[in-house]
Amino acid sequence: MGKIVFYEGRNYQGRHWECSSDCMDTYRYFNGCNSIRVSGGYWVAYQKPHYMGYQYILGPGDYPDYHSWMGFNNCIRSCQMFPPVSQSDRQIRIGSTPFPNQLIVTLHIKKLLQKFMSVIDHIIKVSA
Repeated sequence: MGKIVFYEGRNYQGRHWECSSDCMDTYRYFNGCNSIRVSGGYWVAYQKPHYMGYQYILGPGDYPDYHSWMGFNNCIRSCQMFPPVSQSDRQIRIGSTPFPNQLIVTLHIKKLLQKFMSVIDHIIKVSA
């Protein structure tokens, strides 16, 4: 099972909250999120409660500040884990959320996501 840990301070400092399932409103657990550790699975973090606002896709790894997940600020107010689909690298699952007019497209295409993350890493290294 996957786990994501949200920290109020940069570089994993300050209060933190561990999450292993979907959460539609993180406000009661922390005020702002300045660093994240993902120790299993792939997650979508949302800027606003109820899975709204900007979306950040987070794979396993460390994110020492909000710039490392391409965030605009330290505001994370909800999160969802990508549900496992199957062992097939070609399967795409499309499902709906409990909220009208919103679709979640869950891509469990492991190789594609890994390729995307390696391209992002390359862009960050080149621009640094």
